[in-house]
Parts: sequence; C-alpha cells; structure tokens
Amino acid sequence: MDTYMGSSHLRHHRTRFSAGILNRMLIGCVALLLLAGCSPEQGVPTQEPLLTAKATLDWDNALIALPLNAYGMSPAEEAVVDAARNVLISQCASPDGALPAAEVQRSQVMLTSPRPGGQWLYGYWNAAWISVHGWVPVDTMYLEPARTLGGGTAQSRIENCAQEESIQALSVIAPNTLVTGFDSAASLVRFHLAAYDQTMADSRFLNASTMMASCIQDAGYSLDPSAAIPITFADPSWSDEQNLAAALAEAECADSLSFTQQVGDINASYQQVLIDDNEAELVAIRAEVDKRLLTAHAVLREAGLE
Repeated sequence: MDTYMGSSHLRHHRTRFSAGILNRMLIGCVALLLLAGCSPEQGVPTQEPLLTAKATLDWDNALIALPLNAYGMSPAEEAVVDAARNVLISQCASPDGALPAAEVQRSQVMLTSPRPGGQWLYGYWNAAWISVHGWVPVDTMYLEPARTLGGGTAQSRIENCAQEESIQALSVIAPNTLVTGFDSAASLVRFHLAAYDQTMADSRFLNASTMMASCIQDAGYSLDPSAAIPITFADPSWSDEQNLAAALAEAECADSLSFTQQVGDINASYQQVLIDDNEAELVAIRAEVDKRLLTAHAVLREAGLE
C-alpha cells in the first residue's frame, strides 16, 4: 500500500484541512526513520547553492513542478496506475472474479478526472485559483479503489487483494509517496525531504519569509507559530467562509511577493544538487516508473478501458 504525504512543516494537520488526507501527507523526519533515518543525503550542500534550477508553477491547476518530479509519476501517470490497480483489486475481491460495473465506472473517473489541483508546498498561493476552486487541498475528493463491492467481508477481501504482488507492483512512485515493494523509490522521498529541509534553513528563504510574514500580518491575520513557513493561523472555530478569506489573503500575499516562485526556485536548486550526485539511482527509479506504466496500460486495455 502506498502512503501519500505532504510536509509536516506546513499546514497539513490544521483544522482547515480534512482528516481524510492525513494518510496522503508527508509526515517529516520522525516517520521517515522507517526509511533509514534522516541522515544527510549525498550531495546536499553544506553551503547555499546558486539558483541554477527553477520551479514550474502551473497556475491553471495550482501545482508546483520541481526537478525530482521528472523521476516519479506525473498526476496523469498516477491516474493510469491507480485506475489499473483499481481494476485488479476489484477483480480479485469480487466473489466471482468479474469486474463490477461500478468499478469500471470508478476507473473511468480516475482516468478522466485526475487528482484535483491545489498544491501548497510553501503555503497558499494562486489566489485566482482559490477564488474559483476554494482552499480544499489535493486528494480530499480522490476516489479510493474498490470500495463498492458490498458484503460483510468485502473490506477484508480488498485489503488482502491489495497486498498481492501483482497489485503491489502497480503502486504509485512519486517524490511524496512511500512505496511498498520497491525500496529504491524511498530514495525519491528522502531526496525530496532533504532538499525541502535545506530550503527551510536557506538565508534567501528566511529573507523572503520575513516579507511574507509582514504581509500576512498587515492583512489582519496571525501567523501559525508551529509552521516553518509564514502561513495564517487557522482558528478551529472558523467557518468555511472565514477559512476561504484567510486562504485568499495568504495567497494574495504570496502572489504579490512572488513568494512561491522564489521558494520553489531555492527548493529546485537543492534538488538539482541531489540529482547531479545521484543520477544513476534516479534513472533506475524512472525505469521502474515506465515499467509500471506499461503494465497499467495492459491491464486497462484488457478491461476495455483503453
């Protein structure tokens, strides 16, 4: 089973976020002890690197692309793999081995409606997107595989099937995903974390954060004292409207200061150092990604979904 993550440095445990996404969030160094600890990664510089790489901001979908993303699955590729895995789990868990019509439809939805946008690695940004789509984070609406098979033993059948080797071999590989059954992919997560933590300590990030914090406070909001990034404090008693107003205020500050681009470029430059020093391992991870995609497409074709 995959564990999806988002940074513990950010807002992901705050009340404005649905508890449903906590299992898809990056939980930081303590949990990553399971991945062989939080020791410094090879290639992470002790001095601040030049800004030799850039983050790509997708303003249409509120997504941030960093150099390490090239070695994992894109959102569209994740959708292909998840849809194929849903087919296999559904066939395995179905009492007669047939693919239920409801699960055919679920897989079609996965393919045609990839995970929603909204990626807040460095706090809220893209106020125009939030004003249309709201502040709901990525994956809160994402469909979990094979949950409509019915019957008292359906859940246990699903869980048992999900552990089968052929289904484990279709786990998502991405920088923010712990992968069962392919240990090398854990390096992608460790590199992601190492570069992120270095970014949080970078003097250029700290300078940009000072300006961001002032803007948030000037807008009438308090800062979250538990966050490494300047973000608005979300009062548990706030309504959705109040949460939206705070998210918009924060995003407007980030947009006006180019905060997300600045921090993304710093993060990207730390990632690039790791890529340069660990290229062979990352190329091998990407080869595994391509292998899984070939398998996923074959499963979908056999199910009549391609």
